[in-house]
Amino acid sequence: MRIIGKLSGALIGGVVSGPIGAVLGLLLGHFFDLGRAENKAIQNDSRIRQSRKVFFQTTFAVMGYLAKVDGRVSEKEIAAAREVMRRLGLSEKQKLLAIEYFNFGKSTQFNFDRQIGLFFDYCGNNPYLVRLFVEIQIKNAAAEHFDNRYKQYALERICNRLKVPKDLIDSIKYQLNSERESVRAKRTPEDELSHAYLVLGISKDVDNAAVKKAYKKLVSQNHPDKLVAKGLPEEMIKLATEKMQSIQKAYELIAAVRGIK
Repeated sequence: MRIIGKLSGALIGGVVSGPIGAVLGLLLGHFFDLGRAENKAIQNDSRIRQSRKVFFQTTFAVMGYLAKVDGRVSEKEIAAAREVMRRLGLSEKQKLLAIEYFNFGKSTQFNFDRQIGLFFDYCGNNPYLVRLFVEIQIKNAAAEHFDNRYKQYALERICNRLKVPKDLIDSIKYQLNSERESVRAKRTPEDELSHAYLVLGISKDVDNAAVKKAYKKLVSQNHPDKLVAKGLPEEMIKLATEKMQSIQKAYELIAAVRGIK
């Protein structure tokens, strides 16, 4: 607490030199507090920068690992990785770095457990960054086969190490399958509404208050500015923004159907 330095300084000054010393000690303590606060701010800023670096590095390295974990990297998996880079709007320099991390993840030198451990150390205290990371990996792994046992096992290890429920994989897979089905076939208004409830993670049977509560919670959890402040790399803002837009669109549809103001 910033008051500790002031109290300590005043106490020491009072003992040494009486009332005048107490005033001088209070001033010294004040500057001590300012120094501690500044050092803490610098440390926090440094950790956030490192968190962003680790998030970016782990995202593409693990994508490469999952692509190669079954023994071969398919053209679909390479295309999926390129699509992520395109959606992120990476510069040429950033693309080269992402490719470098992706290739490192494919190599025999890559230590999967160590990298996931590093990610947990820097980003594990934010469940929303963790979920975004897991979603990216599942969607990328789904480019080839959802039920590949090697990929499935690796995804389960990720969830276990990052302390997220394994049923998150099934939940994201179900949502992704629904999105794919809607692309293949013309989506009816009923399909659109069902998908909207799925995006908000609620049942059609809940009341309006529950709809609003779920929406506000998701907005709070997934706002891009908040995620960036907690360590999301700026390169990943586009994905976070897309997610926010899907949440907003889902809520607006449900609100219109229910007459929620």
